[in-house]
Amino acid sequence: MRNYFLSDVELGKKDDDHKKHAKDGRLRSAQKWLPSRGPRRRTLKGVALLAVVAFLVYAFVTNMPAGLGPNPLMRRPTFEHVPPRPPPRVHPGHLPPPSQANPGSRAPPASSPERTYNGPVKFLELASSLHAIAPTKGSMTVNKNVLFAAASLKSAATLLPIACQMGTELKSYVHFALMGRSNIDLAELQKVNGIDESCHLIFHDARTENAQISTDARMENAVFRGLPPHCARGTRGIGEPYPASKVFERGRLHSVPTSSHQLTLRHRIPRQAMTEEESSARFLESFWPARPKSSHVLVLSPQVELSPQFFHYLKYTLLGYNRNSMRLFAISLEQPTRLLNEKEPLIPPTSKGDVGPVGEVVGDAPTAFLWQAPSSNAVLYLGEKWMDLHNFVSRSLAAKQSPGSASTLLTDKLVSKKHPSWLEHALRLARMRGYYTLYPGEETAKNLATVHSELYRLPEEYAGEGNSQKFLADDATDEEVEAARKQALGETESSLAPMSLLDSLPNGGELRPLSKLPLLSWDGRKTDLVAVDESAATYATEFRSTVGGCSTSNKEDHSSENLLTRDLFCVKE
Repeated sequence: MRNYFLSDVELGKKDDDHKKHAKDGRLRSAQKWLPSRGPRRRTLKGVALLAVVAFLVYAFVTNMPAGLGPNPLMRRPTFEHVPPRPPPRVHPGHLPPPSQANPGSRAPPASSPERTYNGPVKFLELASSLHAIAPTKGSMTVNKNVLFAAASLKSAATLLPIACQMGTELKSYVHFALMGRSNIDLAELQKVNGIDESCHLIFHDARTENAQISTDARMENAVFRGLPPHCARGTRGIGEPYPASKVFERGRLHSVPTSSHQLTLRHRIPRQAMTEEESSARFLESFWPARPKSSHVLVLSPQVELSPQFFHYLKYTLLGYNRNSMRLFAISLEQPTRLLNEKEPLIPPTSKGDVGPVGEVVGDAPTAFLWQAPSSNAVLYLGEKWMDLHNFVSRSLAAKQSPGSASTLLTDKLVSKKHPSWLEHALRLARMRGYYTLYPGEETAKNLATVHSELYRLPEEYAGEGNSQKFLADDATDEEVEAARKQALGETESSLAPMSLLDSLPNGGELRPLSKLPLLSWDGRKTDLVAVDESAATYATEFRSTVGGCSTSNKEDHSSENLLTRDLFCVKE
């Protein structure tokens, strides 16, 4: 064991116990007095090589060619449309310097001409176009000329489609005048905005010469010189014909008086039931048009529900039809389903070739039509025709009370007692004068008014007779029983449609001329104006001889408007 520990250097106690071998002595003597060895040559070469590489990289980066630099388009995404940055918030009292106050505004280039010319105004291109429109009779007080004027290309691009649409209707002579400083050619302006010969526009070059270098005062003078004379005082609104402006002035509800002591309410206490004559007289006495051409009366029954769009429809039709026909008696807001005798259904006419809301051609579509039978549910009677009706009822009641046997023309009833008694007089006047009422058609009527059958009540003059009338005769046939059953169940009433009024009108909202609308006689048969005139002449002659007391040889002239229906009555007052 002792030998084991002495043989191992680490296990031995000290190195002196070991025997000194010859080999160990030689090694120890060789390592004596030798200096420390320096770094090897291979290490020095590596350090030198690294220094050279670092120097080359540094020189290459600092002197890099432009073509080998980083591509900024590959280091960040690109956007075709960059939203504009909001302007910096400026606190009150800290305004930016003048150079940064409005960075978006640019000063005019130095090459733009100075606006210093203030010579006389001359329109070198306007005379030729004005002489060419002499057949349009623009110098007359009443004409069919409409003018659109624009002083910038932006305004022209906005107005030209509107003018083109109006020109295609062929109801007026539509003109377009270009003013301002633009030097664009009129042909180029039409080409850019898609205007062709189908628009039927008359263009006028109302630009003065040297417009680009003219002062602002000269350009303002040129605008007023180029416009019609009535615009010299300034354009305060849209120019309208005289009757149209009166319609807008009076087209408001005068339900609340402007001051006191202008409205009187009388609650009558009838001592007995009213007759047909008393009811008709009281109803017609309730309104008298102060201005017959612009004051109209809207008759509504308690069972009618109106749409908020009814007023726009009445204005629209009044402006389109009131000046074009002397036969228009009234404008209805609801679509009737039965004749005035309430015995037969009304078959409304249809129209072929109308254009729908999307532009498609609709076949056999519901359309507006003319009917000699007036209405009492929801209808607007024109002021002049209301005066005729007022005068006619007054003379008819006086003739009925005159001694002698009353004519059957005043006693026979063609209108059911479900309608008020004054409607009978309105029908007689319409038959004698050839008047007709405009009905909107089924689709348009759904956007105007609906009649609630559950709210129906007999007129006051017929209320006492309602219980005495039999609903069905004892010897009624099966067809009459079936018709009575359907009538008892009531007809399906149409609810107000949510769509807009313009979408419900045929032909994209364009009003068809009254001469192109279907016409029905008072008994619901299709007819035309020639047949209506013949029937009106025959009926008026019979009425004048049997009721009015006129002889066939009586040829007095009653053409004055103030005489109203005096030509139908020859009884001396």
